[in-house]
Amino acid sequence: MATKVGADLSDFKIRVKPAKAHGYIRAFAGASRAWDSTSTATLVPRNKDDFVTGIAACLKKSEMERLDNYNEFPISNRREKIKIEILNTNGEVEETQLAQAYFKNDLSLFVPPSDSYLEAVA
Repeated sequence: MATKVGADLSDFKIRVKPAKAHGYIRAFAGASRAWDSTSTATLVPRNKDDFVTGIAACLKKSEMERLDNYNEFPISNRREKIKIEILNTNGEVEETQLAQAYFKNDLSLFVPPSDSYLEAVA
């Protein structure tokens, strides 16, 4: 992600933490031009027992603008505020925050994600 937003890696590493969001599942939808027209990950609201894990990054305005462009915002994706838990290295909750997450505007198209995409987000 640091490369995608044009951030210095050493600086970016201190602004990224593991996170969890309750009430969502991860799905794949759409056809991303950045990933050979294959589907990329999105969040889909579900029940409170479901959750997804990932990373939370504190982005500068210029970095957010680059990430918006990369994620085809607002054409293919929208941003929504969600509640997340920031996790420590043991997976325990350090704090709860509001964050912005990308959601696909249209979930009807599915193309299996490319191997390169799955490797990049692993």
